[in-house]
Amino acid sequence: MRYLYLSVIGIAVLLYLYIPQSRSYKHQSFFLSLSINPSIAFTPSPGPQFSYISYIHLQYSKIIMVSILLKTVALLSLVGLSVADLHKFGICADLKGGGYVYNSKATQDACTAYKNRNTGDKQWDKCPDCYMETSDIPHCQTDGWHMGGDEWSYYCKQKGAGLSLAN
Repeated sequence: MRYLYLSVIGIAVLLYLYIPQSRSYKHQSFFLSLSINPSIAFTPSPGPQFSYISYIHLQYSKIIMVSILLKTVALLSLVGLSVADLHKFGICADLKGGGYVYNSKATQDACTAYKNRNTGDKQWDKCPDCYMETSDIPHCQTDGWHMGGDEWSYYCKQKGAGLSLAN
């Protein structure tokens, strides 16, 4: 649920960054259109004045484009924070004969190792509720979605499995 709130915050930041906040933003987009097609605003006439004005508009549009690029990078970094690779179930497996083969020993050992993990304050840094669920296919489960995909893969490989699978 916390990640849903972060996604909403990311969308709010997107709207703030891209919706015009003042008249100056409208002027910026006008200058941008001038630099793309100067004939919109006035008819070009020969002489140094037109090329100087076009040069100023072109430089100004580059600043606007850099500003938009920086805002986009900032937004993508926020979206990256809001979409964590968290899972509820995980198993360790090996790839044999073109198919996945369940690795029971590696799954049990990786689940125990992940339960004992304590590497920080992020949701995936600790898994106090990790346990082996033995119904159907035995798998490691966390009801609090504490299992990080990269971390689960690390423990599976450390315990001898070729790969990891998680929901």
